[in-house]
Amino acid sequence: MIEIFKKIPLVVAYVIAGTVLGVIIIWFGFLIISTFMMAKP
Repeated sequence: MIEIFKKIPLVVAYVIAGTVLGVIIIWFGFLIISTFMMAKP
């Protein structure tokens, strides 16, 4: 039971890191797409 509680902060850290990475990737994706759209005549 104690072992599970020790692993909770690690799981939370992975979820937060994954969410942050996902948001950054999506944001960069939109930024690149919008830049290419602007560059086209």
